[in-house]
Amino acid sequence: MVTGDHVLTARAIAADIGLLGEGRVVEGRELAAMSDADLEAQVEGIRVFARVDPEHKLRIVAALKARGHVVAMTGDGVNDAPALKRADIGVAMGRVGTDVARQAADMVLADDDFATIVAAIAQGRVVFDNLRKVILFLLSCNVAEVLVVFVTALLLPEAALLPLQLLWLNLVTDGLPALALGVDPAEPGVMRRRPRKLTEAILTGRVQLGVLWQGAVMTAASLALFFLVAPRMPGMTPGIERTMLFSALVVMQLLHAFDFRSATATVWRPRSLQNRWLVLATAGSLALQVLVVYWPAAQAVFKTEPLGWAHWLAVVGAAVAAVVVMDAAKLLQAAGARRRAAA
Repeated sequence: MVTGDHVLTARAIAADIGLLGEGRVVEGRELAAMSDADLEAQVEGIRVFARVDPEHKLRIVAALKARGHVVAMTGDGVNDAPALKRADIGVAMGRVGTDVARQAADMVLADDDFATIVAAIAQGRVVFDNLRKVILFLLSCNVAEVLVVFVTALLLPEAALLPLQLLWLNLVTDGLPALALGVDPAEPGVMRRRPRKLTEAILTGRVQLGVLWQGAVMTAASLALFFLVAPRMPGMTPGIERTMLFSALVVMQLLHAFDFRSATATVWRPRSLQNRWLVLATAGSLALQVLVVYWPAAQAVFKTEPLGWAHWLAVVGAAVAAVVVMDAAKLLQAAGARRRAAA
């Protein structure tokens, strides 16, 4: 709390709202006697600044930023404008704030309600999470497609997937499901997480590693189906083998999309279906894939052949196996994170 009110008033309000705790209360005159280095060293332990001047607010913002914090400053008066401008996020009051404060701020609270700030932060975290989900989903699926084409081109006279089939894969799996992930509801406890570091990128080293190993798992499951399972099935033809591989990648990637609904829980839980847009996108994409497999006109274009129930069971089995492996890795990673946090 940074206020021009008397120290006793500020202390009483801070204690009443649970802000004070074990923190210190510092008056403006004590702050003025501190050097910038002293203020930077002590600022994180101070909960209330009372009887402050506009210059003091600037020093407080600078000290917090020097400690690596993202600083939001709220204010409504003319004297608050310099600190609002200096902060990472200046927040002015829309109803009682002066024109100068509103012009200096990055955000204006139209309702003057601080709870709106909390809601905005929560929504911002959801947007960031969903952006990361979409990027990781798209990249991991494309890694799988590239690896399948690369391996089969090395081992066979030609790649197992045709160019038009690859384009269809990108259209079916990267289109509607990715858009649905972009509007995924917030995960539980989104506001109980620690803030991200300012320097943290969307694609961290761990995320990039996740892209590679998830793509590799889907590749391994697809190639196992193509080279080990399909050739041993009765009545097999090269066209059916190719159609099974083609369909397996579609089903696998659509199931994989549900994996991104949570970073710590498996896809096999009821909450995975709470994103109705993702459910509709998956159903629509599966219907389109079935159309490509069984509609004669589409068969001629995509070089597919109709699959029987045994073929579909093998396709779904490969997809489920890949998702189970990725879920198991996710659970192990989450358990390790909890152990590190407890230690």
